[in-house]
Amino acid sequence: ELGGLVRSSGDVAIEEGADLVTAEHVITAKKFASEISQITGKKAVYLPAKDDGLLFKSAFDKEQFKSCLKKGHVNSITVFAKCHNSMCYYPTEIGEMHPGLDFDLTGAMVDAAHEIGVRAPIYITAGWSEKDALAHPEWRAVVDEGEDFCSRPTLKEDMAKGPDTPRPHAAWHFLCLNDGNEYTKHIYDLTEEICKRYKRVDGIFYDICIVGATCLCDSCKKNMRDAGLDPYNEEENKKYYTEKRRAFMSKCESIM
Repeated sequence: ELGGLVRSSGDVAIEEGADLVTAEHVITAKKFASEISQITGKKAVYLPAKDDGLLFKSAFDKEQFKSCLKKGHVNSITVFAKCHNSMCYYPTEIGEMHPGLDFDLTGAMVDAAHEIGVRAPIYITAGWSEKDALAHPEWRAVVDEGEDFCSRPTLKEDMAKGPDTPRPHAAWHFLCLNDGNEYTKHIYDLTEEICKRYKRVDGIFYDICIVGATCLCDSCKKNMRDAGLDPYNEEENKKYYTEKRRAFMSKCESIM
């Protein structure tokens, strides 16, 4: 990931007391990134598959993981519990465990980090969870009547052309994170499950919590009408959106 390499190169330059980032700094950062990429073992790879989207073959080496964290002078590392493909990296009763895993990878990383005094906040995707979005269209955020909020506006048309149609680098449906719908309940349940499963949780990183202005999903429209609000009145929708998004954040915090 180019952004990460740029930041890492800057870190290397700062550590060496350099005024400018040079090619040597980039090479050093890239070499270190390659070593870090092996923290789940040399057999850990992502492979595309027509049925599952991603196959994950894993081998976790706790000592190698800890060694890389020490070498990088890491004091905090965010570890995955759920990714954008809706796969959980631990045994779950709320979501779906990654089909390529037969052990608790999230817990293994958390335990290894804690053994050497490194914090390990846990990552949950929120705004993007594609398998959930495809299985539950009613969970998707809607910007205009009948128009899903998507990082790729032409995604629906592209998908209709068939599986061989080239896809962009990222094309995800946004899910509605306004408190009061079934998807936010799913996030609350995941949060509670994680907090109960692990003895020590250093924090939870909810990703893709992008704040928009309004939402016209069926849930938001119903809840607004129940509250005496007009979902098609932009000011009333914005007010509702802001209140429910804040309520989502507050509930997540209260569960933790």
